[in-house]
Amino acid sequence: MKHFVSGFRSDVAFLIRMFICLGVVTISLHAQPTYRTFNQNDLGTKKVAAGKIVGAKATFQIINITGSSSAGLHVKFNAPIISVDTINGLTPAINSNKKILDITGTISSGDTVVISGVFNKKSINITATWYWGDAGAFQLDATQATVSMPVVLQPNGGNVLYYLYKEVIPKKIGLLIGVVSDKHAFGWVRYTTANPKFFPHTDSARCFDIIISPRGVVKPFWGELKNPLVTKYNNHLLGEVHALNLAIIANDAGVTMPDTPATRLGDIIYFDSTNVNDPCNGRTLRQITMLADTVFTFCWIYSGIPGFYAHLDSSISRINRAFDGHYHAIAFTPFLLDGTHSLSEYSFLHDNPSAVPQLISFSHGSIIDQPVQFALQQNYPNPFNPTTTIMFSLPTESFVTLKVYNILGQEIATLYDNQVLEDGDQSIAFNALNFSSGVYFYKVTAQSTSDQTQHYTSVKRMILLK
Repeated sequence: MKHFVSGFRSDVAFLIRMFICLGVVTISLHAQPTYRTFNQNDLGTKKVAAGKIVGAKATFQIINITGSSSAGLHVKFNAPIISVDTINGLTPAINSNKKILDITGTISSGDTVVISGVFNKKSINITATWYWGDAGAFQLDATQATVSMPVVLQPNGGNVLYYLYKEVIPKKIGLLIGVVSDKHAFGWVRYTTANPKFFPHTDSARCFDIIISPRGVVKPFWGELKNPLVTKYNNHLLGEVHALNLAIIANDAGVTMPDTPATRLGDIIYFDSTNVNDPCNGRTLRQITMLADTVFTFCWIYSGIPGFYAHLDSSISRINRAFDGHYHAIAFTPFLLDGTHSLSEYSFLHDNPSAVPQLISFSHGSIIDQPVQFALQQNYPNPFNPTTTIMFSLPTESFVTLKVYNILGQEIATLYDNQVLEDGDQSIAFNALNFSSGVYFYKVTAQSTSDQTQHYTSVKRMILLK
């Protein structure tokens, strides 16, 4: 008889994916490809140090060779215990010093106790000594784990957001939501950088009609709104469409599973036979994002349809939830994120094998962050008229002040005033519509929120040419 670890995880759900519902349950001989989408709450989280070794997973098999039954087992490890899996029929308890595991229960002579746990040690060299019952003295010879591997920190939605905007989405073009128009009274949104404060949206779904400031000031939504935080513009449908666009881009770029020849995520067909009035019926997920672009900008066409925006929001939300779940990187360099669920699990999503995949070519990078230094970039464009973008990098969350001065050294604009900003690449637009042509200077001052020794100041010149 053996006492086995029952360390089952949610990702063993892939076994369920081998069943396809076609009126009756049948068994597939081939594993179904799995897809990956994102939800707003995940995308709105601060990124973690993905790929960092945070411990070691080790398994030991200890055989009772005492010749008699024992009422317990006491195991001492060379590293603190973070967690230990359940041991069937026995009760494990981590000792106060974190290095000793006290196991109670009857262990017959000849039985094997399998212990599997995570230990606070970056090296996989995990060893153990033990004694049976109440002997009280650990044996002198340490035993190496039968299985030992590093435990790395998995990415989260914040990592994905940062990676896609840094490595995949063109910085100058960005991600456009809505339809660009030279006509008055039409609006659209353009995201060019990663910021978790783009998410999550909680306000009602609607078109791009008005913008309500945090102070309650209402103004028409005309022209381009660039990199709006949720505090500036809150629209649940925008958040869902943004998340779906990112999921499609990630799959087209080969950042998420599945790979071809499986149908790309964007080419999956949406059709809900239980709701013939669903505005997404008969469209691919890619076409649904295009529909959303149209309904955002051309309010006068769709605002008269009762409940249209709420229905579209509901449909896109259920798509994003379909392939949501635990983040598991198949590889960190180059970055590849595993899928979560297959098409066969959802009756409203359908395969589209005849679609020609739209693949994005880019240089596949690593999700593991390289050390970032404080840096102030040259504004772009430069010279400019009347708007330019100022970019800088922060290695840690910092208090940031960014001001613009004229050639006499007089302060003419404050873009950030001791504001806390996340680590990573930052950008902000400067509009000089009310200033005359000439040379100006912009100065950034940054102070780490966690380390007073980390501070930075830099000044650069820019030219306004009207």
